[in-house]
Amino acid sequence: MGLEIIAGGIEVAGKLFESFGGVIGRRINIKELKKVNDRHIDDIFDLYERLFKAEHKIPASDLIAWLQTQDATEPPEERIQQCLLFAKRKSAVVGMLKALYCPQSRYVLVSYLGIDKQSDTISRKVARKMMVSFFARFLNRKWKDSRGIVFEIETPLPGMVKAEKDECKARQRLFRDIATQQNSRALHIKMDYHQPKMADEENYAGTGRKMTLMFIPKKHSGDFIAKAIVENLLKFLLFRVYGTTQTISARRKEAYVKYLNSIYNLTVNQLGDQVDVE
Repeated sequence: MGLEIIAGGIEVAGKLFESFGGVIGRRINIKELKKVNDRHIDDIFDLYERLFKAEHKIPASDLIAWLQTQDATEPPEERIQQCLLFAKRKSAVVGMLKALYCPQSRYVLVSYLGIDKQSDTISRKVARKMMVSFFARFLNRKWKDSRGIVFEIETPLPGMVKAEKDECKARQRLFRDIATQQNSRALHIKMDYHQPKMADEENYAGTGRKMTLMFIPKKHSGDFIAKAIVENLLKFLLFRVYGTTQTISARRKEAYVKYLNSIYNLTVNQLGDQVDVE
């Protein structure tokens, strides 16, 4: 009898959650940022500053720089394409997703994805589901020729507090949700990868934090990935993303590219002909 009551309570709670989720879902809008004077821009910046650690962030101005400038040295079909999606509930911005696409390599990077931890549980879950669904439709409509999606997640390390470890796991769940929407799976590329330092660092010695590099391919089978694919992913990530989407003075540009080359060589030199995934 007790188990039946508990089971009944769980069923009712589930239906209530679905009911509340449906109501809240109708109050959450997912939008694409298309102009620099959008009235939500300050709220997006505020959420960005709260969600992500300083060592992983570019300056807020660089986050939307593509809305104002284009690299005239490249033809339009070869320029990095960018999008920033945000979830809005009533007047509050409760989630954001920043992604980039390189038409040359045909890879997508999800550089920032987060939901406001200060919002209530149902809002977080609904906003996450709606944002991932919206992004999946965006990919299939605008970047349908992509070969796959790559992203970096901070690797949980000894000494991390529980809240930091939980954030790493939460972002992994978000990206796995994207993989599910793409009828694929998120592959953890088993190699020693460190995020490069940002271009505004005082010096470029050493590496940034250890990261988990994950990849959602259009097509994949097996427990390994070819070294050539990993090399292409790293070239896209380091030289097309880090090397071109940050504001770097002409004086420091050469030094930063040299630094990115050192990160690339350090990573590639450890690889065999095939790289394990899980």
